[in-house]
Amino acid sequence: MSLLRRVGFVIIGTVAYHSDYRHTVYAIFAWICLAMHLRFQPFRTQLENWMETASLSALALIAILLAANNYPHPTALVVLVAISCIIPAVLGGCAIIMSKAM
Repeated sequence: MSLLRRVGFVIIGTVAYHSDYRHTVYAIFAWICLAMHLRFQPFRTQLENWMETASLSALALIAILLAANNYPHPTALVVLVAISCIIPAVLGGCAIIMSKAM
């Protein structure tokens, strides 16, 4: 499922590269992926499912923020998107390290 989702994002990025609706399509696809993930919980451990939920939620939020603003994006939006990427990555890394230590 994860591989199909990645392929879907690549296809959207390739087909809609010059489209004004690219970020909107990304946002819709991210929400669909999040809903499917929440419904099926495909990973073995609850930690992995939680991390994937956080990651997909951040991705959907970023896509909505980018879709709501025209290019070039304001500096504040770029900083917000960067923070939205960094925080889940750091928290996920810490969770993995802590689960391996136990």
